[in-house]
Amino acid sequence: MNITNVEHIDFIVADIEKSIEFWMKLGFFPEGTLDDGKSAYLINRDGTLKIELHEGKPGQALGIDHISLEVDDVEASYHEGKFLGIDFHVEPKAVPRSGRTIANFYDHDGTHLQISKKTHRPGYYDWK
Repeated sequence: MNITNVEHIDFIVADIEKSIEFWMKLGFFPEGTLDDGKSAYLINRDGTLKIELHEGKPGQALGIDHISLEVDDVEASYHEGKFLGIDFHVEPKAVPRSGRTIANFYDHDGTHLQISKKTHRPGYYDWK
């Protein structure tokens, strides 16, 4: 499995507007939105890291939802991971809203991880 980058980190947040404001202070810029503004996609200045923010639903735990690791080929990486004993709970699939092909799994401590590759134009709305 050839992991090339941390592609994005996905956060569940209490207040989407406050979270966007905070990440902008760290140099991120809004890229797009979904879910009537309850989800936002932000990117750093040089385009090397994305942050996804999703406003949590009542009772949903806040914090990091998952870390996405970019790979050259999701399908090949998935099969290699399966061969090595990784138990994926999401098989490779295209996700129109993010523009990525993904597969998800947990590490031995329960950390939610994802392998991904940008494969098509994202379905989120451009930031206004």
